[in-house]
Amino acid sequence: EAFMLDIALHLAEINDLTSAFLPTAYAGKGSASQLRSYFEFNPTCCQAAYKDFLFQEVLPTLREHVCDDFEVHWSGSFFKEHEVMDALLGDITMACGSIAFIVVYLAIHTGSPFISVCAIGLIILSLPAALVLFATISGSTGLNAVSFLSLFLIIGLGADVVLVFFTFWEESSHTVAADDYAGRVHFMYSHAAFACLATTLTTAASFMA
Repeated sequence: EAFMLDIALHLAEINDLTSAFLPTAYAGKGSASQLRSYFEFNPTCCQAAYKDFLFQEVLPTLREHVCDDFEVHWSGSFFKEHEVMDALLGDITMACGSIAFIVVYLAIHTGSPFISVCAIGLIILSLPAALVLFATISGSTGLNAVSFLSLFLIIGLGADVVLVFFTFWEESSHTVAADDYAGRVHFMYSHAAFACLATTLTTAASFMA
């Protein structure tokens, strides 16, 4: 049976738990528009069962009781990462659609489906290459859910780089003999590399700001 409100408040005060359940501005008088509940578990022996309990029982129940008149907010171990992964999995369809659109657009722009597919493959391969480089430099090999967001970013940036290199490759035929492939490659890299370096550095700087 639930305690009366006065008894619950008194128990919270004598056990120094007021700040854990009541808003920080609450002075012990009047009414409070917010209330916190605190539950502590010790799942050191069975984390798999604990996660199943959280994600199959607790989280669906919390989401079920969200409405316009009564807001429920929650936080705790494993919640944030699980919700980010849920959001990522929900965006997989849109991500596949965006990749398909980029493949089609590159195929139309370059006139070659082969170049388009190979370009997307190289863009995606840059992710494990970057991970290996980062792990070598930092000594950290851990990944979290947010790391997977880089896929969406690198697809867009990589497609832009492909278009820049292809444009300069086409331009090279007007300044270098069309059959001088070494000269055309040199022209392409000497112009496109600096252009892409500038855009890549400004993009990286914007994330560091």
